[in-house]
Amino acid sequence: MLIHTFREGDTLFKIARQYAVSPTRLLEDNAITEPDRITPGRRILISGATRRYTVRGGDSIESVCKRFGIGPGALCRMNPALCGTDSMYPGQVLTLSTPTPIGTLAVLGHGDSETDRTALRQIMPYLSYFAIGGAVLHDDGTLTMPRDKELLSFCSRYEAEPLLTVSLLDFVPAEVTVRQLISGLRHDLTQRRYGGVLLRLPALADEEGEAFRELIGGIKSTLNRIGLCVFTECEEGAFVSSRTLRLLCSVFAEGMVLSYDSRARSIQERMADLRHLPGRERGRVFAALPYFGVDRIRSAKEEEIRYLPLPAIPDIAYRKHTAISQQPDGMAAFSYQEIHGGVRRTHQITYEDPEAIREGLQEINRTAIGGVSLEVGHTTVETLLMLVELFSFARREIRRYKL
Repeated sequence: MLIHTFREGDTLFKIARQYAVSPTRLLEDNAITEPDRITPGRRILISGATRRYTVRGGDSIESVCKRFGIGPGALCRMNPALCGTDSMYPGQVLTLSTPTPIGTLAVLGHGDSETDRTALRQIMPYLSYFAIGGAVLHDDGTLTMPRDKELLSFCSRYEAEPLLTVSLLDFVPAEVTVRQLISGLRHDLTQRRYGGVLLRLPALADEEGEAFRELIGGIKSTLNRIGLCVFTECEEGAFVSSRTLRLLCSVFAEGMVLSYDSRARSIQERMADLRHLPGRERGRVFAALPYFGVDRIRSAKEEEIRYLPLPAIPDIAYRKHTAISQQPDGMAAFSYQEIHGGVRRTHQITYEDPEAIREGLQEINRTAIGGVSLEVGHTTVETLLMLVELFSFARREIRRYKL
């Protein structure tokens, strides 16, 4: 895969001729809907392929897969323009194989009933696991389940293992509430055919460790007996700094999801924090892919922090006529000033651009963690294409650990 930075004077047709690809392919792979309004600074991905096929009249996803021995999920992963649908048209060029991947990676996506369905159809073929949010855990340990019927059907169609996300951030474990929660989980997960549960954990103090150890141990014991798995999720910074939290996750979880926090650090820096973990633990870690940039706004009186979606950031730099620079830590940054309400404010924006994300994915492979997690509604096409080019996908491979 190549990344071309759009410059003044560039056109989509000029780029297509330069790299010997079709303009239609560039439009589809980069989700470009208005080719005449591409702004300088935007990264255009030129995907590589070792085998292609031109769709003929009467072709369908099923017929193409049968002819070439490819699974529907794999075909959708290599062709984001299919958006997880059954639609294709004569003359459309499909990628059937890509260069040999550098490693195997599991991918976990987060979403809920409010997640945009177009994004869901586009990203679901890439997922090994899909964590469904929206469940409400009450003080007495009872659960109100989310609106998940359609989401579970997506999981079944695209072979993503569904996990129920349950937040324990405000839960106070007690004997009665723990018993109620475990009983409810067993019933609801089996009735709705979930593959397991994802438990969101707070940053635990040492004195809280024992109560949560009994809670999560009870959940794991109950669910593992019926073939279901337990994943945990906590902030990456808390996982690295808290021995209690790290020990709890490593003992009881088949997967340890480390959520993306606001420290604005590159993937390479974050992987450096994980290399000291034993290999058995690293193989269960899911590191979050970056999906926002940090805008630190300073004035003479105050400082404010905002979070910006990655695709919007290059356009801000273009509109403010400011240059983007690469930092020693692998992050990209730029700054500008504005007058707001009569007050002069300075914006310092730090984010991880596609080139740095690609290098970070290679570092993920070298660090040998188990997978990555992503927010379905905020993941860019560029990131998905990088995943396709660099990794094959571990699908429905839930690792069991006898402890």
